Amino acid sequence: MPSLNISSYALGLVFIVLVAIIWSIASILVQYLYHNQDFHAPFLLTYIGTSLFVIQLPLNWLYKRWVEYRRCRNSRNNHAYESIPMTNNNNSNHHWTERDHMIAAAKIAPVWFISNFAYNASLQYTSITSSTVLVNTGSLFTFMIALFMRDESFSYYKLTGVLLGMTGCILTGYHDAAGSGGGDGSLDNGRLLILGDILSVVSAAFYGIYAVMVRVLCPHDESLMSMQLFLGYVGLWNMIFLSPIAIYQLGIARNVTLSAWVFSCVVIKGLFDNVLSDYLWARSVILTSATVASVGLGLTIPLAFVSDIFIGIEDVVNFESMLGAGFVLFGFILVNMGQKQEEEEGSTTASLTERYDDDNVGIECVSEEEDPARQLN
Repeated sequence: MPSLNISSYALGLVFIVLVAIIWSIASILVQYLYHNQDFHAPFLLTYIGTSLFVIQLPLNWLYKRWVEYRRCRNSRNNHAYESIPMTNNNNSNHHWTERDHMIAAAKIAPVWFISNFAYNASLQYTSITSSTVLVNTGSLFTFMIALFMRDESFSYYKLTGVLLGMTGCILTGYHDAAGSGGGDGSLDNGRLLILGDILSVVSAAFYGIYAVMVRVLCPHDESLMSMQLFLGYVGLWNMIFLSPIAIYQLGIARNVTLSAWVFSCVVIKGLFDNVLSDYLWARSVILTSATVASVGLGLTIPLAFVSDIFIGIEDVVNFESMLGAGFVLFGFILVNMGQKQEEEEGSTTASLTERYDDDNVGIECVSEEEDPARQLN
């Protein structure tokens, strides 16, 4: 794996922190809609949120027009000015076309939707803390899939960090299986908690899949593609192909009612939790790695504790959950240590290779000058 630019990597980590904050606030809003507004429609919640990605398409069009306007203006002011080419100097890497964005989005859109739908559905049955911790099992899925796809190399730091994260998730799941974590301890409530936990793990699995797909399908050089265009088409495909289900729930079955207030909350949640945060998250995957971005979302765990305490969920602060959260956060640190070690080894290897090539060139030049046989020939 090539060495990453330090500033780009740091920017990716900043994006991860921002995503963690947005996701935690959005989780509070989702549980507010479920428990205070009787809006039990995780499909519509996900459908509206992902469909809002389409606003990226006109935004991308406006951005392109603005860039063209600036170029034309600069060229008029300075005839010697030449626009910077959009393609990379390396002929093996070409700028993505509109069709490339559409094809990649079509491949990732269904996986993206399932992951988000499972997470939104899990919040109906379990606490924000339990759902957040269990969703972070996505780091294990991401790590294994990334190794299988050869997008990342094996590291004991990463493996230990991922295993610690999984241990933390198991501790949280064990706590919910015991029937606590914000309920009355009844058998039915315990079953609902387990259902919420299962949905959280399903979300984590599909999250791991699409995190690696983004890394594999999208070029690592951000200048070769438009993340706005890519996410815009993800929203367009989901909006088109899943519209019959939305129409059935709202129109034919009429089993869901959208008041003006609920609809406004869903749209606001979609704009921040989907349009903005998923844009930042996708860029963080490109700038860091799929595993770092996945384990990094463990930062949502302490925020989830605060969220559950804020909305009045009982028995959130307990030994199992606190220990589990600590494992996940420590795992995040180890994964980043593994990523740093991998970058250092990559840069050292590249430096040694460059020196070896330079030495060979020098030896060849000396031998050509001093070898009598070559001079006679």
